[in-house]
Amino acid sequence: KKYITKSADFIIEVIKTKLNEDGFFVGVGQAKKFNVSRTSSIAIYYSVYTRNQSKSEDMDIADLKIAIEEMKKLSVFNTSSDLLRERIPNSIYRKRTPLFGILTHTKIIVEVEN
Repeated sequence: KKYITKSADFIIEVIKTKLNEDGFFVGVGQAKKFNVSRTSSIAIYYSVYTRNQSKSEDMDIADLKIAIEEMKKLSVFNTSSDLLRERIPNSIYRKRTPLFGILTHTKIIVEVEN
């Protein structure tokens, strides 16, 4: 609720600041630790030891903005929600583990137990 009225640009700056300070985030699901190598105006660059021989991956900022704006429209969602699949770019939908890891690590969204 804290960020629902904030712009996607503001939220992304909060995300980048927190990730730059911490240097990591924990993915949802298997709780893998992702190391953040850097953030830029176009992407967040990260790697995880157990995947792709620690090769750097990235999350596109433009796609992240779309995902944030679409998630703000939904009161509740989860990582496998068909509602999200229909609303956000496939390129970021495939990165749900790091996406939700970033959003929960930076406290942009909070996990709610049923």
